[in-house]
Amino acid sequence: MQFFSLLTLVLASLTLAAQPLGTWKLYFPYKDATGLEDAGDMVYVSSTQSLYSFEKNTGVFTFFDKQTALSDVGIKCIDYNSTTKTLAVAYNNSNIDLIADATEVYNIPDLKNKIIAGTKNINGICNAGAKIYFATDVGILAVSQSKREISEVYVIGKLGGNVAVYSVAVGNNKIFAATEQGIKSAPLNTANLQDFNSWKTYSTQDSLPEKKFSLTGFAANKFYAVCNDTVFGFNGNYWNKLFFDTALQVLNVQSYGNNFFVMLHNTQTGEGKVLKIDDSGNQNLLNVSVGSPIQYFIDNDGTTWLADMYNGVYKNSELINPNSPTSFNSFNIDVKNNVTWVSGGGADASWGYTYNYSGMYILKNDTWKNLNGFSSPALVNFPDIVNIAVANDGEKAYLASNREGVAEVDLNSNTIQQYNKNNSPLLGAAGDPVATRVTAVALDRDNNLWAGNAFTNFGLIVKKPSGDWVKLPYFTVNQLIKKIVITSNNYKWMLMRPGSIAVYYEGNILENTSDDAFRILGTGKGYGGLNNGNVNCLVEDKDGAVWVGTDEGIEIFYCAGSVLSQNGCDAQRIVVERDGYNGYLFGTEIVRALAVDAANRKWVGTSNGVWLISADGKKELLKFNTDNSPLPSNYITDIAINHKTGEVFFTTEQGIASYLGDAIQGGETCDKAVVFPNPVRASYDGPIAIKGLVDDAYVKITDATGLVAYQGKANGGQMIWNGKTYNGNRVASGVYTVYSANEIGKEKCVAKIVLIN
Repeated sequence: MQFFSLLTLVLASLTLAAQPLGTWKLYFPYKDATGLEDAGDMVYVSSTQSLYSFEKNTGVFTFFDKQTALSDVGIKCIDYNSTTKTLAVAYNNSNIDLIADATEVYNIPDLKNKIIAGTKNINGICNAGAKIYFATDVGILAVSQSKREISEVYVIGKLGGNVAVYSVAVGNNKIFAATEQGIKSAPLNTANLQDFNSWKTYSTQDSLPEKKFSLTGFAANKFYAVCNDTVFGFNGNYWNKLFFDTALQVLNVQSYGNNFFVMLHNTQTGEGKVLKIDDSGNQNLLNVSVGSPIQYFIDNDGTTWLADMYNGVYKNSELINPNSPTSFNSFNIDVKNNVTWVSGGGADASWGYTYNYSGMYILKNDTWKNLNGFSSPALVNFPDIVNIAVANDGEKAYLASNREGVAEVDLNSNTIQQYNKNNSPLLGAAGDPVATRVTAVALDRDNNLWAGNAFTNFGLIVKKPSGDWVKLPYFTVNQLIKKIVITSNNYKWMLMRPGSIAVYYEGNILENTSDDAFRILGTGKGYGGLNNGNVNCLVEDKDGAVWVGTDEGIEIFYCAGSVLSQNGCDAQRIVVERDGYNGYLFGTEIVRALAVDAANRKWVGTSNGVWLISADGKKELLKFNTDNSPLPSNYITDIAINHKTGEVFFTTEQGIASYLGDAIQGGETCDKAVVFPNPVRASYDGPIAIKGLVDDAYVKITDATGLVAYQGKANGGQMIWNGKTYNGNRVASGVYTVYSANEIGKEKCVAKIVLIN
């Protein structure tokens, strides 16, 4: 068992006025509620990725995630016990957390870490007080509340074999289990619940089918069970069929006080309903305002609480969702002018349709704006957004749909204009002429929109600011552009499916193809010289070199400016030393994402986490994965950097995360340097950031006598100092002067730091 104090971390975080360097943020969705539990003065709400609490009287949210103490991401279910004041949390990967008094988190990873044949999913929780019962694919786990460890495992299948258990209920000194083999029960005072012979399986003799049951519950001295869409009640001797409607699908059940609630979805109308069964057995079918209710209760104050799988949580009729992205789905990301755009769509391994309607999530001024078919009628039929091109002001972007063309989104005018084969020169795809497949978009320095129109005779097409379109005849109907990167010399580098690179330059006049230059880069010498032809990503660094991520590491075009010349340009691989052995840079990794920070260092996203390497690639500076950081997944789909703040965004298979790096974009001039924190008090031992410098400035820090305490080079426009001298000792109390200048000694800037010991 592992223990963590949530309160300690929260209080420590609140002592700083801004996000500290080297810390994380997780941007999880909260509208997709999966659980709702009453905890007296507050409610707990789980979503697919995370958890939060809501204070009933004050409306204050408290967030629980991997950054603030939870052990994992991807929550399957939760259950709260008011006597022990403990919330049990089960994850999709079979990990378990217990949250005591909303402040202390205890991790029980035994099932997650155990290697067994078959699946080991946790399907439900019954938080019964002294013991917490977890219904799993391998049986029932009984967790001791006092020891916070697994005390027993009940394998209750026929003849002692394994059977999947989907739900557990406890009451009247009995335990009931809904299993693949039907409903089973045993008295809790039985000497050995681990003996399958202690468990009774109900059959047709008990008026119950001996088949899969998905849910069970207990309220008002009565047990309930659900088989398919039929609700049964147990009177102590036999079972009665209480409710059945072919049009109503049972989503969940919940006990609250003396009432038993069944959450229902009408498969014909899409409406949601809640069946309430009171302690006298009276049934009342309640209409609710959502289509997929997952939890429902009326608390002791008479407030109605409702959780919906797609809309979040309602307090009476008021939505109380925290601001967040719509979904954890995240495929592509871009940041311009402090505005972050994330596409929630995607494509399968062969770039086929996924019919993902998550839409777009836009982060501006710490607030998320979600654009999808529910919020924007123009995007109702606009699935699979696979790429984004954001204008420099951050207020306009073009969205590429793998099925429905391009959408132009303008935040200032609050408008969305869609372009497809019906209203523009974009063409329908060969083999699926109904679809307008646009798989890549990019904006050049003149605000021309470059788009990959897949599986057409004009696979590359340009929309000019005037509204005119230009088709370029360089691709055939069997080709698809995965990404377009426009480099500083205006070359268009295009990732092709399955993995080659095409480079194009349009010459002086876009419409005149006679002065165009075009080349396909692959594994051939003189034509790219790639070691591995499966290219997943590329980026241009501050020196004009193009870094390419492949299935076997990184390759670099140092001569990228000559790639279209007669002699061409071949990629090179870097040899680095790792663990005493020489090898190629990331030679054993599938590199999926690359980004360059303001200090020309490279962030590298792989299937096994993310790295920060030096500008030349020869030194590993940072390495993050799910084991040593709050990253929600090791599978990185994209990386983007806010160069004004240093925040590095990662999109992953399990959601969006960011890390506050120490490199920000420097200016050409230095008007005023800013130091944070300042003053630096004795209790602070973290990094001291000096920002507002010119790009890659040289910095000296001196004491009052002029003695140099430290000197170094800025990461872009920011210098980080630890408050220590070269020998590692903290400097004495006093006022320190920061002098900075560019590499030729001009654009000087001065700042003061007050350091108190």
